[in-house]
Order: sequence, then C-alpha cells, then structure tokens
Amino acid sequence: MSKTRKAEVYDEDDAVPDEFDAPNAASARHRKTLGEMAAETRQREAEAAGGVACPSCGCRMSRVTETWDVAGGRRRKRVCRHCQRPWCTTES
Repeated sequence: MSKTRKAEVYDEDDAVPDEFDAPNAASARHRKTLGEMAAETRQREAEAAGGVACPSCGCRMSRVTETWDVAGGRRRKRVCRHCQRPWCTTES
C-alpha cells in the first residue's frame, strides 16, 4: 500500500510561502553542521559548569589525564581540548 501526498497548487493571486520567496535563500545563510552545534553545546556546558581555564588559550574545555595524591591535596594533569597544552592543577 503506497501513501500519496496531496500536491499544493498556488495561483498567482495566492500567498507564496516564505520558503519560495528567494530561490537561493537557503544557500545565502550559513547552516551550522552537527559538529559545530555539538562544539557550541560543549562550550556552553563548560562555561556554565565554571571549569578551569587553560593558561594558554583561556578555553574551559579540558580533560584530566592523570590524578595523584600529594601532601595536603590532589594534583591533576589536564590537557586543553582546544590547543592541546598540558598543565597541572592542585586541589585541596
């Protein structure tokens, strides 16, 4: 059983939908890729969480690669997801 869709017919006097106003309207504006949207979401989440800022580029997106206990706290080796620069933080 096949489903058919009813075709819409427009007369010259009918209102034309916005999508038909400009033939190149879709190509004129930049449509974000899924990767760009995901990166923006991760950035917003990191800023909302407050994260530790990279001393090199200021990005708040980093990952912890090592953790070890030291006298009076804990040291973490972090790597920036943007510039790949490693640095250490100390938590008490």
